[in-house]
Amino acid sequence: MVERRYEPNAMTYEALIKGFCKMGKSNEGAALFKEMVTKGCIPSKFIYQVLVYSLSEPSHVDTFCTIVEAAVLSGRDFSDAKPWEIFIRKVLDTNESWTKHLELVLTM
Repeated sequence: MVERRYEPNAMTYEALIKGFCKMGKSNEGAALFKEMVTKGCIPSKFIYQVLVYSLSEPSHVDTFCTIVEAAVLSGRDFSDAKPWEIFIRKVLDTNESWTKHLELVLTM
């Protein structure tokens, strides 16, 4: 896209991120998320939901927590969103390493 002088916008990034996550390539989706934010695009509540859902496995704990932290720091209102429910369920269903991340989020 950039070679053709087209700068992707938030909708473009979100479509690509959703595609990567649906294909099981969550890390690639997370990398695009980071690029999106770095370039000044504002992610929607929906894209956080996609990323939290696809990264909420123990093997993705560090990337997952980076995304959750970005969501919290962005000031987004997630009082009605599914990501927090997914996050808390994963904390309760998996090992202790998730507990420290839950404590981090709750202190923010």
